[in-house]
Amino acid sequence: MISLGLLGLIFALALGGLALEGNWRKFLRVLLAFGTYAAVLLGLLRVRGGGAPEWLPFWPFALAGNAAELVSRWLLPFPGARAVLSTAPAAALLIGGVHWLALRTWRPLRGWITAGRDADHPS
Repeated sequence: MISLGLLGLIFALALGGLALEGNWRKFLRVLLAFGTYAAVLLGLLRVRGGGAPEWLPFWPFALAGNAAELVSRWLLPFPGARAVLSTAPAAALLIGGVHWLALRTWRPLRGWITAGRDADHPS
């Protein structure tokens, strides 16, 4: 949930820039893509039940990234089936993959950093 909040903050900054530029078509595409990504990801992770597991599978992140790209491409004037089918898997890997990888590496990285700090400054 925290990672989606931080990701939402990044998207809000991007949306603010697009609004200032008056690029309303891209604003709508980014807004709908992020909303779709968050909704699909939260829906798939809630289906699994329980609290936040120690290990998250990649497939919910990939499906959420794929759905976000499909929604975004749908708003282009003439997206073309080939473009949609080729970019959706790339979005699944890029958007979903980066988010999943960040979540997988954050906890061990944080533990490594704080363990080093605790060793240098014992209480």
